[in-house]
Amino acid sequence: MPSPVNRPFRFVVLHHIVGPGFSRTAESHLDWMFEQSKATSLLTFSTTEVGSWDSAFELKAFSLPDHRSIYLDYEGPIGHDRGAVQQVIAGTFAWLENHDDRKVMNLQWSKSDEANLGEPKSASVRFQRISLREDPGSCETWSVSFLPGL
Repeated sequence: MPSPVNRPFRFVVLHHIVGPGFSRTAESHLDWMFEQSKATSLLTFSTTEVGSWDSAFELKAFSLPDHRSIYLDYEGPIGHDRGAVQQVIAGTFAWLENHDDRKVMNLQWSKSDEANLGEPKSASVRFQRISLREDPGSCETWSVSFLPGL
């Protein structure tokens, strides 16, 4: 049986097109969601949109409250006029580090667009906490580094 640290977990990156009922930001963005060991909730971060998954990038990220695991498979409208989500990439990942202030994982997914015909993709992703919440209603600030092809 694989160790809990190395067993593959599921992840999804959703494009959140913001509706008028969404209060945290007026900008469409990406929500990165990761399964956690034996949990029904998803570790969740938010970033600006990404131009290409084929190039390395570093972005500011915000930690969000854990989301329900239904989002691993969900696309469509979000209740209370908060907009809609669409999958950008989804697949499996393995934890390399899982600490309170640093999360490192290897992602694997298949692109299913016509140009790639299901070509497998992989990347190393590192989330590093930059600052703690300033008040209960705010988000922690993180950086995310994305290195494709590892």
